[in-house]
Amino acid sequence: MADFSEVYFRQKLDAAAHKVKQILDNTRNPVFASDVPHRYEDKFFLAEMVVKLGLASVVQTLGVLGLTEEQLKALAAWSQSRSVSLRLKAEEKCSFVKEVTRDVDSGSRVETKGGLGGLGVSLTTKVVLTVTEYIWKLEGQYEIVAVRGVGSDAEDVQVIKSRKYAQELVSATKHNPRSESNVYPSSDVNITWLVRLLDAKHAVQFSIDREDSKCRTPRRNAQMDGVLVGLGTLSSWCWSAEQFFTSSLFPVWRDHGLNVSDGMGSCGVFVPVLPLFDEGGGGERAIAGEGGGEGGDAMVIEGAGSVRLGAPSVEALLSEQVRSLRERLAAVEGVFPRPEEVKVVSCA
Repeated sequence: MADFSEVYFRQKLDAAAHKVKQILDNTRNPVFASDVPHRYEDKFFLAEMVVKLGLASVVQTLGVLGLTEEQLKALAAWSQSRSVSLRLKAEEKCSFVKEVTRDVDSGSRVETKGGLGGLGVSLTTKVVLTVTEYIWKLEGQYEIVAVRGVGSDAEDVQVIKSRKYAQELVSATKHNPRSESNVYPSSDVNITWLVRLLDAKHAVQFSIDREDSKCRTPRRNAQMDGVLVGLGTLSSWCWSAEQFFTSSLFPVWRDHGLNVSDGMGSCGVFVPVLPLFDEGGGGERAIAGEGGGEGGDAMVIEGAGSVRLGAPSVEALLSEQVRSLRERLAAVEGVFPRPEEVKVVSCA
């Protein structure tokens, strides 16, 4: 995974903060927490808000990829008694199609000079090479699925995203450029902890137990530690999924003319996980679960002068994440057309 760069991280934060000003109503004045006076209790609120934004972003991303409301309900039911995991699985096969022989101009010329009846004669001959090529058909499929337990039965699997691919490969020898049949090792990540943090309406319910004797600060507490561990493993899984495409799948295609490097990038996707307060704000509904009420269902009005971002602002940030993600995926679809739309022949 890439090393952390504080300068790059700050640049991304500043760019995101500028974007936030475009997203929110003009009556809001979002600023970084370090730039506005606030109470210590506001730090707990900020920590909880950032976690909720992060987890909601994960759930929304899965939704954009294909996770439906019904599937999410199934995952919630699974999590009551079994573990729930995301799994990336892929398989492919490469079969021989035909042998092709063709003549190729070598680019060489042979000039022969002689004489006939006192006249000079020059004869140029083109050298032609006979090339034999072997055509192979590569077919494969990859899926992102949610599984209950180990996913041993069909009813223990929910398909979130699935895609097939097929290409012709060309080799100079009759040696399979790939494997005749290959099932890639599955890559799993446990998300039971995440699913259990969702309520019946699939909203994230997360709070720090301030009464716990082990709660030291908004960062140093059991609830925050658990979430960070879970997000760390999820981040590693995402990185391994990226490696599958960039290291195992994409090298198959050569001279295709597709903008692969830009196509896989996340440029333009808005990440709403930002430590922001609303300077001089107030008057917005607080985020669900803040301000009292059994089960975290209450919506309260923050008083004038409160620095906390309210529910309307948070909802606007999450909506922009979904919009930008869908826009980016549409661009990716344009870079990587489906197999039935184009056939790229590559040299292997």
